Amino acid sequence: QCSSRCDSGVQTRERLCHSPTPQHGGKSCSGPHIQTRDCNSHPFDGQWSAWTPWGHCSVSCGAGLQSRYRFCSSPRPSGSGLPCTGPHHEDQVCIIAPCDGGWGQWSHWTECTKSCGGGVRSRRRNCDSPSPEGEGNYCEGLGSKCQSVPGCHVDGGWSQWGAWTECSLSCGGGVKFRRRLCDNPSPQSGGRGCLGDAEQQRDCNTHLCTVGPWLPWSQWSECSVSCGGGQQYRSRVCSSPACSGRQSKICNTHVFDGGWSRWSPWSRCDKRCGGGRSIRTRSCSSPPPKNGGKKCAGEKNQVKPCNTKPCGESDLPRPAFGSSLFQHMAVYLQECVFSLCR
Repeated sequence: QCSSRCDSGVQTRERLCHSPTPQHGGKSCSGPHIQTRDCNSHPFDGQWSAWTPWGHCSVSCGAGLQSRYRFCSSPRPSGSGLPCTGPHHEDQVCIIAPCDGGWGQWSHWTECTKSCGGGVRSRRRNCDSPSPEGEGNYCEGLGSKCQSVPGCHVDGGWSQWGAWTECSLSCGGGVKFRRRLCDNPSPQSGGRGCLGDAEQQRDCNTHLCTVGPWLPWSQWSECSVSCGGGQQYRSRVCSSPACSGRQSKICNTHVFDGGWSRWSPWSRCDKRCGGGRSIRTRSCSSPPPKNGGKKCAGEKNQVKPCNTKPCGESDLPRPAFGSSLFQHMAVYLQECVFSLCR
C-alpha cells in the first residue's frame, strides 16, 4: 500500500530468486529484486493549527504586550498545494498593575560648605528604579539627606620618635626598634593619615660572641595585642657556657577604626499632641578610633515623630476649680500660642 495518503508516498514490490534456486555454482538471478514507485502525489493545501495560549506579558507592571502563534502544519502544503493564508502570530495589550516607584542609588556626598569650623554636606537619590507609572505610588522616604560636619578637616601628623629599645642580643648581631604615633595631631573629620613608616629597625651588637655555639631561635610569640601596636618575642640559648639571648619586634601596628555604641532609648516626646519629636543617640566609642583610625560613618542622632494626633480641649491644662471664665480663656489662648510657636 502507499506509504502516505497524501503528500507523495511510495509503493514497493519485490521478487525472489527461486524459480529455480541457483545450485551447484549456478548464477544468481540478474536484475533488481525490489521496485518502487511514487503514489498519492496529488497536491494538498496547507491548514493552520490551533492558536497557542497567550504568552507572558512583556512587562512586570503597567501596560505591555503578549503574543500567541499558530503553524501551517495541519497539514503542511504538499505538491503544488497552497500555503496557509493569514498571519501566523497575533499581539494584544496586557495590563498587570500600576508600577510603584523604587529608589535609585545615593549620589556621592557633596563637598562640605565650610573647610573648617562645622559645615553641611548633602547627597541625593532619585525615584527611578523604576519610575512610577500610571497610578503607581511614588517612593516612600526622603530623596535627599544632609549631614553636619562638626569639626575641621585635619590631616594627621607624626609625633617624635620614641627611644630605641634595648638590643635584643649582647653580641653576635641583634636588633633594636623605635616607633612613633600619628597623633600630632590625629586625623579628624576625613583628614589624611600620616605618610611614611611608623617603625624603624637598626642592627646592634654585631661583634662576635666568645661563647657558643648558639642553638636555633625559638618561634616568635603571639602578638601582645590584636591591633594598635604590640610586641612579639623569640629567644635562643647556648650551652657552653650557659647563656641566652632574646629578640623583640613590633607587630599589629594597624589602626583602630571607630565603632558605634548601642542606640540609647527613645526620649520622651516633647509635645503631648499636635506632632512632637522623640530623639535617640549613639556614640563612636565601641571602640573609639585610635592611631589615625577612621571615625564612625553615619549619623549619631535619630529623630522620629510622635503624638501626631491633633490637640483637643481635653489635652489643654485645666484651670483650678473656681476660676473665672476670664482665667479659663487666658489659659486656653496661652496654650494655643505656645503650641504655634513651637
